[in-house]
Amino acid sequence: MALLKNSRRMRNPALLAICLLFVLGARSFGAVITTPSFTIVYAKNDEADARTVAGYAEDSLSRVSHDLGSSGAISEQRVPIHVFSSRGDFLNETGTDRKTFVVGRAWSAGHTQRIEIDASGTYSRLETIVAHEVTHVIVARILGSQVTRLPLWANEGIARMESGEGGQADAEAVGDAISTGKFIPLAQIEDSFPKSNAPASLAYSEGSSFMEFIRQKGGPGCLKKLLNRVARTGDFDQASSELTGLSFDRLEGAWRKSVSKSYLSGWLLRNWPAVVGLVMALLCIAAYKAVQRKRKWNEARWLIEDSYYDAEPLDYGDPPD
Repeated sequence: MALLKNSRRMRNPALLAICLLFVLGARSFGAVITTPSFTIVYAKNDEADARTVAGYAEDSLSRVSHDLGSSGAISEQRVPIHVFSSRGDFLNETGTDRKTFVVGRAWSAGHTQRIEIDASGTYSRLETIVAHEVTHVIVARILGSQVTRLPLWANEGIARMESGEGGQADAEAVGDAISTGKFIPLAQIEDSFPKSNAPASLAYSEGSSFMEFIRQKGGPGCLKKLLNRVARTGDFDQASSELTGLSFDRLEGAWRKSVSKSYLSGWLLRNWPAVVGLVMALLCIAAYKAVQRKRKWNEARWLIEDSYYDAEPLDYGDPPD
């Protein structure tokens, strides 16, 4: 009421409208928790999730910043994290397509950043979601104006690696895609991902798998060096080539070959009973056909021999004088 009383004394209609929007906005945002680096915004009934997110965010910031080499990545101002404990609220408030499996969003525009979290646990663990989105914020702070020079698949790949989402499952998904002809060329996912869930999931896996391959080739501190070089030059292909000693095309080819080989080996190990059974079945078929050929050969031989012994002797007449 005090705010309303004071607003009546305001003679500027525009200023009054701004104040009213502020009040309405504050009501829609609900309660707030502040940490050294984040402002957690949530509805009052979602306090438990908000406090959990606050802890995960600070932990992720410390760990990922250390890994990527930017301990002060978030220091100038607190980054707002909007927490939605309901899947429906997250979809409605963020305008996310209901058909997708998106569970988090990170926005960066200069020094203005914002994170939105689906804390319902519908599709992913809350700790994983928070780490993924915080990584995006850190990467954006490190790269600054050059953030758009980082391919989307690389940005998402780094986020998946740092949040623990990647690993063998992503490598297997890529190997399967290569073997079935469903692989998405990296050039097609540099700026945007497919809208459908299955191709989008594959795009995430490709980014994670390739970035892990680059990290293995580049050695310790590779991601830190890679991001620093992209921040200086704005050239991701050149930065990855300098760190791995391979041109980008050769690097991508080596990655695909490595993933395919690993996938085949893994497939054989996972399906060895079926493989052994198939081999045994093929051997049995081959043995059966060999026996059949032998039987037919014997029948033909016996037929020839019987014909020879049953033949009447030829009469040549009397021998000549």
